[in-house]
Amino acid sequence: MTLIAYLISAGLIYLYGINGIANFTTEQYLNATILISTFAVIGAITVDMVK
Repeated sequence: MTLIAYLISAGLIYLYGINGIANFTTEQYLNATILISTFAVIGAITVDMVK
């Protein structure tokens, strides 16, 4: 689940053009991906626990 969240978050950062606007370095791109994915994973785990 975590790997999928990281891949989707990295793809969305690229798809929405955030990387082009912010001119991220590779390290910043990875940090942004991890930051976004953390909340995605927490949300997914919460939904699984509620079921």
